[in-house]
Amino acid sequence: MRASERVVVDSALGLVGGAVGTVALRRLMNAANKLPPALRPEPVQDPGESLIKLGERVASHELRHGAHGAAVKFSHYAYGALWGGALGFTFANAPVRSGKHALSRGAALGAFVWVLADVGWLPAAGLASPVTRQRPGGLLTSLLSNVLYGIVAAVPIAARAVWMPERRGLRALLRV
Repeated sequence: MRASERVVVDSALGLVGGAVGTVALRRLMNAANKLPPALRPEPVQDPGESLIKLGERVASHELRHGAHGAAVKFSHYAYGALWGGALGFTFANAPVRSGKHALSRGAALGAFVWVLADVGWLPAAGLASPVTRQRPGGLLTSLLSNVLYGIVAAVPIAARAVWMPERRGLRALLRV
């Protein structure tokens, strides 16, 4: 597969994987709320809600309730899909050697996103407590949930690596 084909295919597969990974992450975080208190992640103000409210203030226009809720939900899936797409894009210059390789890089992506968000911009934006004020068990639960997000996001790329090795091109994928 040529590099340009790999960029298109793996980025598209990453976008899909990222959206599906977001579904998994949201379910994991909801399930985490049923864990013992020491393992529950700290509550976070919804970043999607904050983003849409900011957009409404900037535009001086409030969305109707249904549209507002849909925009918030879309923001979650867009965020997750874009990270998955970025994962796929990274494989353009470093081709996937195997399904395990893709999944391990997905796990690394999940950890990176967790650090960037939970340690970085969420506390900086005032949407979460600094990690130094959070319970270690809750941090671990949140980190592991994000790692699983990354693994799920990488599944479509891993499947492509297994079922369509590098020697086959985009035409072979489209024939499937």
